Amino acid sequence: MAMLMQYFFFVLLLALALEIQFCESVKQHNMLLNMPLNSTKLWPTMSVSITNKEPGSITVHCSSKDNDLQLQTLAPGAVYGFQFHMNFWGTTLFSCEFQYQNQHAGFPVWKGPGVDGDFMCKQCVWVVEPIGIYGGQEGQTATIFQQWN
Repeated sequence: MAMLMQYFFFVLLLALALEIQFCESVKQHNMLLNMPLNSTKLWPTMSVSITNKEPGSITVHCSSKDNDLQLQTLAPGAVYGFQFHMNFWGTTLFSCEFQYQNQHAGFPVWKGPGVDGDFMCKQCVWVVEPIGIYGGQEGQTATIFQQWN
């Protein structure tokens, strides 16, 4: 019986390890934020969306420790977003650098609870406006997060 339990435990760990390998896979897309990313109940799909409400184009560069999403240029009214799975330890962290003309801001746009015990949101929504950058959970009222410097 002990041998059977060890075998079962080994198979479970192997399956978990294979799943972890894909936890931080990122699927980028513009405008189609409702496109599903293969998801499991153990690792639900998380998302970040960024909307440009500035009168001119902005640039956004987002990355995590494992994923560089490259520089994106958003025209006025454009939406950019990405989906991903949080890693097993909950330490996934995506940061973005925003630039509009001579104004610059950079900060974490999504972080798991393993980063500092605080969980930002599952579907984070960011809106770049003339006064600054607003953020919050999808479906809730966004609040000012950072004013332009």
